[in-house]
Amino acid sequence: MDQREMVRQGQNGTAEKFSIILVANLEDIDKLLPEAGEFSSIVQDWYRVRSNTAEMVCLVAVADPRYHSAIKEFIEGVHAFDVNVRHIFQSIPLELSLYDPQLKLVSKHEFIPGQEAVDGSFSKKIAALLNA
Repeated sequence: MDQREMVRQGQNGTAEKFSIILVANLEDIDKLLPEAGEFSSIVQDWYRVRSNTAEMVCLVAVADPRYHSAIKEFIEGVHAFDVNVRHIFQSIPLELSLYDPQLKLVSKHEFIPGQEAVDGSFSKKIAALLNA
């Protein structure tokens, strides 16, 4: 998973704000679970350093569009149920951008702090895995 940090300069004496962009190239949907673990670890490490100046986490997933709904549901589960990052997403937003293999944006989803994940069966399975 590639990562890059962006800085937005503070204005009128306000502090700089930091966002992290993570890019996952999911040629094989079986890589989703390991990539989610890496995503969680990177976000935790970044937030530990930037907590007071953290502004947003952006995840860019490049995959076949037939996997996009599964990726979105999976990330909803991580956002809502992963005990390692849930507290982070209660204070800063998560943006998920789904691209096809030709790098055309297919959809974008924003998870606002306090927003509940979709209560689908897939999300419940992910919650059980993450909290096991």
